[in-house]
Amino acid sequence: MPSFALMDGTRPTAIGLNPASRARTSMGVAIVAGVLLSTVLTLIVVAALFVYVDRFRIWANKIGSLFTSKTTEVIPVIPARVESTAHSCHVKDL
Repeated sequence: MPSFALMDGTRPTAIGLNPASRARTSMGVAIVAGVLLSTVLTLIVVAALFVYVDRFRIWANKIGSLFTSKTTEVIPVIPARVESTAHSCHVKDL
């Protein structure tokens, strides 16, 4: 919204409605074109770039998963029982 308000405010200068603003028409056109270009870049190009980066991330994960192992080795865990006394802790295997 602020960019559209800026373009609307600069439009009389860009059009050059009276003799005083005719000298500044190039500045008004540059302002309107710059704000319009930055708005388009922000709203369209950045969103499209985000989509392409996300597609690349998905593709890279698929390629990376081809080179990683699918098997997982299970390491057995032996449970331990902890007995505590007033002075020390003793761990005993079951």
